[in-house]
Amino acid sequence: MNAPLNSALVIQKSNQMVVDESWMKRIWEWADEFEIPEEDIPRNRDELLAIKSLSFVMNYWKNERCEDIKYKILSKVKCIPDEVTYITNLLAFEIIGLRLNYLPNNIGRLVNLTTLKVNNNEFRALPDSICQLTNLTELEINNNELEELPESIGQLTNLTKLHIDYNSLRKLPESIGNLTNLTELKINNNELKELPESIGQLTNLTKLHIGYNNLKELPESIGILTNLIDFNINSNELKELPESIGQLANLTRLYADYNNLKYLPESIGQLINLISLQLDYNNLEELPQSIVKLTNLLDFDVDNNQLRDLPEGIGQLSNLERLRVGYNNLKELHQSISKLKNLVYLDLTNNQLMRLPEDIDKLNSLIELRVSNNQLRQLPESIGKLANLAKLRVSGNQLRRLPKSFSQLTNLTEIKLDNNYIRELHD
Repeated sequence: MNAPLNSALVIQKSNQMVVDESWMKRIWEWADEFEIPEEDIPRNRDELLAIKSLSFVMNYWKNERCEDIKYKILSKVKCIPDEVTYITNLLAFEIIGLRLNYLPNNIGRLVNLTTLKVNNNEFRALPDSICQLTNLTELEINNNELEELPESIGQLTNLTKLHIDYNSLRKLPESIGNLTNLTELKINNNELKELPESIGQLTNLTKLHIGYNNLKELPESIGILTNLIDFNINSNELKELPESIGQLANLTRLYADYNNLKYLPESIGQLINLISLQLDYNNLEELPQSIVKLTNLLDFDVDNNQLRDLPEGIGQLSNLERLRVGYNNLKELHQSISKLKNLVYLDLTNNQLMRLPEDIDKLNSLIELRVSNNQLRQLPESIGKLANLAKLRVSGNQLRRLPKSFSQLTNLTEIKLDNNYIRELHD
């Protein structure tokens, strides 16, 4: 009585095996068609099932000594078969540089994936099933043609790194705020006009790069990201920074160059851990007095603004090594600038300076000084005491002679004096 039942079960199991293995045959046919080597796609059942990492990476830089065989193989591949998504032991999956139009529709089957990198393709959308990859910790979709992210992206709550540079994103879904384990978010070179308030929920972020977009303002909630260390908002259309930015107490690098900033909030002086502050190519007419509290600054760039003056206490930035204030409207320098004893690079090019501080010799670490295209009529005699000075640019001024002490600058390797009125080297 049980014989027919047992026989039916055997037949069903046999049929199931045929169905189960048919996807393997499809993968092998695809691999054979494009001559993908066995080391990438094993033609053995058990080895195929055991794959933990699958990588199809196009190398655009061919070896000059020999022809890149892998390049030739992958350049023919036009799609990745959906059957690949049955290799459910995959932990890492890379599809880079193949210029594909779409991902496998059922990529969500790869529930064990922790890393997915699909850079340098031509994806315009992500498959709906991507939200099922809940074990993902790293997702890179750089250099594609995405115009939006699905709202369901917020279900990938284990993500720690999300990189979406060089796409065409115009906005981010509110659900982005659900990715509370993110430590790195990069969305450079897109078309974002605003950020959702929910961005403030990403409190584990240490790196946020949103440069080269069309942002006109930042949400106040940005100040909640108190673990942020590296913040890049360069090349946007920002006219101001929110007062809440002063709450980012752990910030060490702030890149806000190439915007339309007219002023800075006083709260910027609370960013006491900053070591690099880039504000060049804005419309700043003055700097807040509080900026002199940034005593850990090493690199400060305010080139190409409309500054008429530097804060009187600029000398309090005692650790500063590089100061760039070129292409502004400075007419004089406060004496306190001579307190910057660690300064190795000072750029004052294209201002309206008529003199340099007489005690400039106190900048005894200075290696490079640029003061071209100002209105200097003379250099201070004390300049000869800058024993470490190796490069000096004073072109385009009104100098008629050099001070006697000039001969003491024995470490000079480069000097530019053209477009002055010098007829003799020194008094």
